[in-house]
Amino acid sequence: FVSSCDYKSSLIYEKIDLNSDLNELSGLEFFDSKLLTHNDSGFDNILFVSKLDNIKFKKIKINHTNNIDWEDICLDNEFIYLADVGNNYAFRKDLKIYKISKNFKLVDSIKISYALQNNFENKPKNKFDAEAIISYKNNLILFSKNRIDNESFIYQIPKDVNNISLSPIDKVTFKGLI
Repeated sequence: FVSSCDYKSSLIYEKIDLNSDLNELSGLEFFDSKLLTHNDSGFDNILFVSKLDNIKFKKIKINHTNNIDWEDICLDNEFIYLADVGNNYAFRKDLKIYKISKNFKLVDSIKISYALQNNFENKPKNKFDAEAIISYKNNLILFSKNRIDNESFIYQIPKDVNNISLSPIDKVTFKGLI
């Protein structure tokens, strides 16, 4: 991370050397005055945590999870939600959102599938890949990454389910991928 000071805008930047283990950051969350992040697909099942006043990331292994394609992270007052929902080629049948306690122990997971997906052949352009998640009241909101027409489907997931087949509740079009 490299930055500089711009006296006209009052922004102060500094150079921060990140851990060499931080290879492909995919999600970032602010939690308990700390930064919380993770690598994308194919890396260890580790969250990285750092205080804001001294950016040195500590590794925390999340037992009983796999990082197949971790895309994003969000939280609410009780839990951290880690979205293992990357599905770049539309063939995954093991999509899930991990529910993790704030002391970094796996509590549960929500298995997800797409109601409209009936074909699991390798398709690099598909509508069944998700990239972002937020927590809103009693639900998680999942946003798809659609390489066909840049429409992002929006899915609502109740936080208290263990298994759900998703149908879009809405969509939004961007000039690029979400």
